[in-house]
Amino acid sequence: MRYGTGQWRRFAAELLFGEEAFPICAPALLAAHPELREPTPEALRGFPLLRVTTDDRSGISWSHWLRSIGVAHPVVTGPVFANCSLLLLELVAGHGLAIGYSNLVDQLLADGRVVRLAKQSLRSEFGLYAVYRGASPSPAVGRIVEILRLSANTETQ
Repeated sequence: MRYGTGQWRRFAAELLFGEEAFPICAPALLAAHPELREPTPEALRGFPLLRVTTDDRSGISWSHWLRSIGVAHPVVTGPVFANCSLLLLELVAGHGLAIGYSNLVDQLLADGRVVRLAKQSLRSEFGLYAVYRGASPSPAVGRIVEILRLSANTETQ
């Protein structure tokens, strides 16, 4: 398994999960600030934008999101966390807004612990891939890839 664009020399790669991202926050924060529903750049300025240290090097970041809603030169400030777990703890506690990745926050959305702030999603060229040597995986690896694919399709329906 590898995160990236699917292009690795001497390896074959099959996409398992694409990357889809959108802004999220705690339900209580949204209830107190309905202006965050389909947020504008002006609405976002008043809230901490929570980030992970790797946001600017891979994946979809607040800068990407802000550009998608018309901010030409976004400046992002707010707490930066070493990993997603720490960021999600702060987010669920209502301490700011974050960019949520569908495969990471789907269960939190289903449980009502976070809410999505926009209908729009951003997709990138990154994803989670099954990577193996040769033209096709071994039977055992092929079965694992199929199970993961079925799991992903079941969760998105």
